[in-house]
Amino acid sequence: MGKFKDLTGMKFGRLQVINRAENSGHNIRWNCICDCGKLTKTTTYNLTSGRAKSCGCLSLEKIKACNTKHGYRHTRLYRIWCGMKKRCYCTKYEHYNRYGKKGIEVCDKWKNNFIDFKNWAIENGYKDTLEIDRIDNNRNYEPTNCRWRNRVEQVRNRTNTLKLKHNGEEKSLIEWCNKYNINYKTAYERYKKGWSFEKIFK
Repeated sequence: MGKFKDLTGMKFGRLQVINRAENSGHNIRWNCICDCGKLTKTTTYNLTSGRAKSCGCLSLEKIKACNTKHGYRHTRLYRIWCGMKKRCYCTKYEHYNRYGKKGIEVCDKWKNNFIDFKNWAIENGYKDTLEIDRIDNNRNYEPTNCRWRNRVEQVRNRTNTLKLKHNGEEKSLIEWCNKYNINYKTAYERYKKGWSFEKIFK
């Protein structure tokens, strides 16, 4: 095994390194204690790069410390803003793996400024019946990549939504079904059998 830097006793953000833990694959990990008293394990890279600064409590505190002087704290739009940041920065959040862990972030303009987010939302058609949707699911939450869509439209844009391309036009399977008046389950079964587009719908 090659040499590695012993981080025992060193502190990174709120994390104090206690001793070395078992490896995660080829990654060296360390047992750490957070200032809040919680024990956690993380890798050398996460510590030295600054990715890991706490057990997760720091992200939660930042979210709870959102500026509430604007009077919008109890609004739906404010909850959407906080939820957006939870998905990207709170490692304990149930959907973090689909967002923050994949590198998805909130742009600097919105991250710590709810008013800027609110102004963009109002100017771009926000309604209480709509949800925020990223146009490109591989890009961040930012003005040029976000829009307001209803639940059905948002589901159609998910990365796991089945999409088919025909004559240069791409639509989700359910959209093609609506266009050709074909039952979705029937079309899906035909698709799984490897039928051509024309055979599925015509």
